[in-house]
Amino acid sequence: MKYKIKEFYEQQDQEDNCEINDIEGFVEHIKSNDYLDRLKKAADLIKGADSFQILGLGVCGDIAKYTAQRFCRAGFYCYGIDDVNYPILEVPEGAHPVILIIYNHFYQKVIFEQINKYKSKNYTIIMVSLAHIGKFSQLCDLTIYASDGIMKVGQVESGVPMLYTLEKLTDEVIK
Repeated sequence: MKYKIKEFYEQQDQEDNCEINDIEGFVEHIKSNDYLDRLKKAADLIKGADSFQILGLGVCGDIAKYTAQRFCRAGFYCYGIDDVNYPILEVPEGAHPVILIIYNHFYQKVIFEQINKYKSKNYTIIMVSLAHIGKFSQLCDLTIYASDGIMKVGQVESGVPMLYTLEKLTDEVIK
């Protein structure tokens, strides 16, 4: 029993170190040139947009609305969409509409359908994701990875990287 207890505590120490590494990895990721360049490109696309919307499904719907409020407070009219039945606005020819989609892997099929609908209306699509999304990134005009993977603290998946990225994007647009 003594050996099992010792083994258990050693295993706990290793798991705690993994959590710290995830947080350290996130901090390193947000300092990378690729991450910062993508944020700047997204900010430029949003600044040049005639209309701007944010789409999030499930829990990401609340994040979309929160981010839209931040943009509105900063002086950029924006609407947070959390329902796929919301009509896609018709835009005049020559206009530059932008939609920022917050990726949620639980809604992968629905997001794929939404990307196609927005593409057919000539929207510029910016996708923000916690982890690499593979072929989805080819469908979007710009993909921003909020972290190098899903950050877990114990059994809880953290939304901190997504919130940080969207708040940092808002700040970048304000500059």
